[in-house]
Amino acid sequence: MLSISGIFRLHISKTEHAEGQRVGWLELFFDLVYVATVIALGDRLSNDISLEGVLSFAALFIPTWWTWTGTAFYITRFNLDDVGHRLLIFAQMFAVAILAINIHDGLAETSQGFALGYVGARLCLIFMYLRAGRQRPRARQLTTRYATGFALAALIWFVSVFVPEPARFFFWIAGMVIDFGTPLLPSTRRLQAENPPDTHHLPERFGLFTIIVLGEAFIKVITHASEEEHLKLANALYGGLALITAASLWWIYFDNIKGSVVRRTQFAGQVWVYMHLPLVASITAFGVASKKIVLLEAGHDLHNEEHLLAAGAVSLALIAIAILDLATTETTQELTDNQVALMRLGSAIVILIVGLAGPLLGAGGLLGVIALACAIQVVADVYRYARVPSAGDPHAKTPDSGY
Repeated sequence: MLSISGIFRLHISKTEHAEGQRVGWLELFFDLVYVATVIALGDRLSNDISLEGVLSFAALFIPTWWTWTGTAFYITRFNLDDVGHRLLIFAQMFAVAILAINIHDGLAETSQGFALGYVGARLCLIFMYLRAGRQRPRARQLTTRYATGFALAALIWFVSVFVPEPARFFFWIAGMVIDFGTPLLPSTRRLQAENPPDTHHLPERFGLFTIIVLGEAFIKVITHASEEEHLKLANALYGGLALITAASLWWIYFDNIKGSVVRRTQFAGQVWVYMHLPLVASITAFGVASKKIVLLEAGHDLHNEEHLLAAGAVSLALIAIAILDLATTETTQELTDNQVALMRLGSAIVILIVGLAGPLLGAGGLLGVIALACAIQVVADVYRYARVPSAGDPHAKTPDSGY
């Protein structure tokens, strides 16, 4: 007769220690809730693209991204797939849904709901680490360290629910400092080295989240364009330029993953991980700017804030990818990683200058320059990969992730 404890250990993966763990169906299902979350974040930014609106968007994007990152690292380090794990993932999806529902006014009337959603998501992760420590005794020191640090941060977030604004947000900052700091402590990093994440699985997880935010940009443009009775030729052209930009960002990002290994320097792993935060946030912001440009009425032009949002978002994405290039190495390529990074940074500077002069060029000129600058990156990447017989290992290696 099967016991209750047996049920909760029935589906532990037989490939727990196998190299090259692949993304599972449950992970893909879990990512779906973040599609709605990213859309909600984009909608909030779309309603207010002032400096205050952009900062508010960033303030809500950071904890949202962190909830996803925490679970991604847990799964890539502990490949457990029993009934308890699945139930905790479903509970975490429910908590993230609460977080998403409260994003629209997450720094005002719905900030309590946002905080409770964040606390719920972190509590699920804490229980997952405690369970992993019981089933993997050799990792118990690491799981205990994570559970303790994350529990303290979650407690601070929970207390913030009962604190009036604006003091509530100082509690959030304190909680995020502990959350981010826990994996970065020197003693924690030593334990991470003894229990590293799967170096094939981790780049796939971050790549999938990047695809989610790229897809969100298309969803925004297509959904709103479909509501228009008569889409002008100019609007269709703007949409094509936005598509070229998004496709180019996809191309150069995934070329960074393909054939790259993270440098074995002290902080390269952490840089690789945390640079994905500005990357995905900027792609989301570009989706918002693209929607406003594509749906621009004839005879009207963008406001200065919209010009700067489009240019600033793509510039930040290129800067993040440039730093990813510097954090990795591709020893088989004609161009060095420093040269590639300088090319990305140079394009980012050009786009920023164009953004500042955006009203002189108009929406079409702005998007045209952005698309051209990004497409040039693709041409350069195609050229450098064509000059070598092999693109190298199809997966990035992350020997020291910093989480």
